[in-house]
Amino acid sequence: IRECHLNSLKVEQLFSTLKISSLESLDFYGNPDFEDEGLVILSACDQLINVTSLNLEWCSIGLRGIKWFSMSSTLKNVSKLRLSWNTRIKEDALSILLKSPNTANLRELYLEGCELPPSSMNVFSLSDQIEQLETLSLYKNIIEDAGVHLLSNSIYLKGLRKLYLGACNLTSNSIFHIAQSPALSLTTLHIFSNKVGDTGAQAIASLPAFSQLADLNLMDTNITHAGVSALASSPNMANLTRLFISQNPEVRNAGYISLARSSHIKKLRELAMDGCGLDDDAFRNTMWNDSLSNLERLDLQRNHIYSSGFKALGGTQAFTQLTHLSVDVSKLKKEDVIWFNTKAVVKKVKIHI
Repeated sequence: IRECHLNSLKVEQLFSTLKISSLESLDFYGNPDFEDEGLVILSACDQLINVTSLNLEWCSIGLRGIKWFSMSSTLKNVSKLRLSWNTRIKEDALSILLKSPNTANLRELYLEGCELPPSSMNVFSLSDQIEQLETLSLYKNIIEDAGVHLLSNSIYLKGLRKLYLGACNLTSNSIFHIAQSPALSLTTLHIFSNKVGDTGAQAIASLPAFSQLADLNLMDTNITHAGVSALASSPNMANLTRLFISQNPEVRNAGYISLARSSHIKKLRELAMDGCGLDDDAFRNTMWNDSLSNLERLDLQRNHIYSSGFKALGGTQAFTQLTHLSVDVSKLKKEDVIWFNTKAVVKKVKIHI
């Protein structure tokens, strides 16, 4: 029921007539008039006992709604809860939510854009109800390094595997805080649009705490070819299947070449390097390297790739698994695309403009 101008009265009318006890997922995304009273009504609705996924993003939920949700006997089975962009959720509401027995069933929690301050992260150290939490997204909260320090100190996040901290006003210090956590063992770390720089990338490459990472997003983090080279040369990165380093213009050819020649990232399936300052030489110099032989998706838009680089990509022996390639077709000639589709070594590739 997304973007339907729902308010509390309409929610009450809907669920007073709706007789479906088998509902497993409820999505109220984008209903700004859906306020606390709406969640109060849901929390008392017996027919929602089987709901495991609840999306309340871009609604107007605050303390009262969270209190009712936390006490609800009908919404106690929710394992995926989206509360992003509800700016009325403050530290007191977050504390009540995380200390509720209902939270023991949560596996995924999304709190993006809630304007949570650094001090609010201390709540994660005070609740033993979050030990089953596997995914936590705090994107676009100004939690800063101090907040990551508090979050990382929690002994109750031992089940957390996926952590999303994009655009949280962080520096490389946050990488060290995560590495020193007594509980965290991450397989996914998204820390894009923060100023972690080469120091942060080098820390991820060198510290054992990050050796289980399969999905790493360092887009727009001020890293250069030095940071990428550190990742490429690290045995810690042996489990990586997805690497996003887009919008870092100082990565340049040296960064791509270090990845193409790495002996540690052979599991990589997806690589995003749009806007990384690459030109044709990066691909002419790596046509015969096989480190990226399992790559399925490659994003190279907003680089300086013209005919010779495009043909070098098409002739790269390692790209036998490649199915998606994103490039700036406007920089190519029509005959280049025809050649790629008919004579390139790489086959079955869908070119995205």
